[in-house]
Amino acid sequence: MKKQFKNLRRSSKPSIVFKKRLWLRIDAELPVPGRKSLVLRYTYVVGLASVVMMTTGMGTYAYAADGVTPDSSLYGVKTSIESVESRFHRSPESMASFHARMAGRRHRELDHVKSKLGREALEEKLAHILGVTAVDLEGVKEDVEKRETIELEMRRIHELRFKEQAETFYNELHNKVDQYEMRGELDAENAKELRDTFWDVKERKIYMMDHYEGEIDRRRLDSIHR
Repeated sequence: MKKQFKNLRRSSKPSIVFKKRLWLRIDAELPVPGRKSLVLRYTYVVGLASVVMMTTGMGTYAYAADGVTPDSSLYGVKTSIESVESRFHRSPESMASFHARMAGRRHRELDHVKSKLGREALEEKLAHILGVTAVDLEGVKEDVEKRETIELEMRRIHELRFKEQAETFYNELHNKVDQYEMRGELDAENAKELRDTFWDVKERKIYMMDHYEGEIDRRRLDSIHR
């Protein structure tokens, strides 16, 4: 029994290959440091690697497996480790890389989730992360190549997961603008600017829906009170 327990304990530990891959991935995610940031970089890499490597075998599996979705009892372990990891990111480049990786993870999890509630939760999380990543990328000024690479990947994910949903919603917004203009509740200039925005494919992002809905209401009120 004791021997079996030792074997089970040994097999539950993260493999050497997993540790090496984890180390390389999180190290590469940070920008090349200057002299002053070497300590912070080392702290991040060692801290995060320690969190994952010291986790039980189940925790390591939960962190790495795309098949661990909101349907799984291990999903809380996975998101808890991600939450700890997020605290080590400070620069726009590092935050953009981290959030892009999380978007990719939620995107892949959608291929495994079974329940309707789980799918809806993942879609909501993914839409939010895509929006957060877009904000992060606005602060990436120096590494243009990294910014463009992340933007391209985020656009690909958005097209795969939200294109039809976003198009339907923005068409509804377009119709709402038409109705307000016909009733005299929205002036022609504002109506045209909003229509131009909604017809621009690049602007038809799922995470911008609430913003544009609020923008219509704001401009409508401005037009009414003029």
